Amino acid sequence: MRDAGNLLAAAALLAFILGMGASIFPHGRDKDFLVLYTGALLATEGRFAELHDPAARLAHEQAILPHRTSLIPFVRPHVYAAILSPLAHLSHRGAFAAWLALQGGCLLLMLFMIWREFGSEGVFLASIFLPVALGLMHGQDHLFFGLAVMAGLRFLAKGRDVPAGLLWSVLFVKFHLAPGLGLALLASRRWRALGAFAAGGGALALASLWLGGWGGAVAYVRILTDPGTEGLYPGRETLANLEGLAASLGVSLAALYATLGMAIVALLVMGLRRGPWWRQFCLALGGCLILTPHVYLYDLTILLPALLLSMREGAAAPVRALVWLIALPPLMMAFLAGGAGWFLLVPVICAWLWFTSREGRSAPAASPQESSRPVPV
Repeated sequence: MRDAGNLLAAAALLAFILGMGASIFPHGRDKDFLVLYTGALLATEGRFAELHDPAARLAHEQAILPHRTSLIPFVRPHVYAAILSPLAHLSHRGAFAAWLALQGGCLLLMLFMIWREFGSEGVFLASIFLPVALGLMHGQDHLFFGLAVMAGLRFLAKGRDVPAGLLWSVLFVKFHLAPGLGLALLASRRWRALGAFAAGGGALALASLWLGGWGGAVAYVRILTDPGTEGLYPGRETLANLEGLAASLGVSLAALYATLGMAIVALLVMGLRRGPWWRQFCLALGGCLILTPHVYLYDLTILLPALLLSMREGAAAPVRALVWLIALPPLMMAFLAGGAGWFLLVPVICAWLWFTSREGRSAPAASPQESSRPVPV
């Protein structure tokens, strides 16, 4: 009965959250999703070299929305535009409907995997984790990556390291989210998975280079490294990492990295040297998300498996409490509201990293043969 109650409550609350945010869907269609859609259009026309050309992309966007005056850059590599190209055969509205159906399918499959591994409580927690619904409303592709992380984790649990590494390598199309996964594999000496992870990332890079050429590669690097790129940072305070915390506090980013950033690095160095695989995964993924630039709230969807792993049966009370604090809507809503809410999220995640690093301290160093199967909550 408890499992049925958790699943019904999860479905009801997820539907309620999406219903409350229904007015955001048109905004997502005409802003974030339009970026992906125009990338698909350029790929269909074979104009990969212009994928990161602001003028070419703005012309396509204005053909769809004539009132469009500002531009958000396409920050994915050329190969991702090729993957999205089937969407270009639909109208803008039709493609958005198909995209929501695809992302919804990823969500349902991810929730099914969570139910198999973590039980109904895990599904309930995932359903109320606001980054999941928020990204869906905005037409983002976060659920694709969240599903890849969860599926890769299940493959690792079954000792199928090569498929796991290949699945995780898809995050190289949003490469700032990939370092934590590679670090987790390196720390746990999962060499076959790490090799597949690197090979998959290399294959995606070569495919992008083949599609866009050297000129396209240079243009891609230029838009990512030029602080003046229009639309690259719509609001630094809304970043869910040290970069956002520095902007919200009004302090130097370099100073924050030199203090809190170095403390997190030290925590990772100590925590990744020894201990069970699940802890190495949680610390590597969570720590890298906090340290990496350009991490928005919906990007935290990939942190969900780590939060659930740390809440395993027998976890310390502070860890469980912090996971629920991160997952429950009030903290995320306070962050979205701005003001003092911007100051809270990153410190809470840092506290979760600290208490998680204290779990299993007496365990021996993880071996490549160690079972990584999660213990259901």
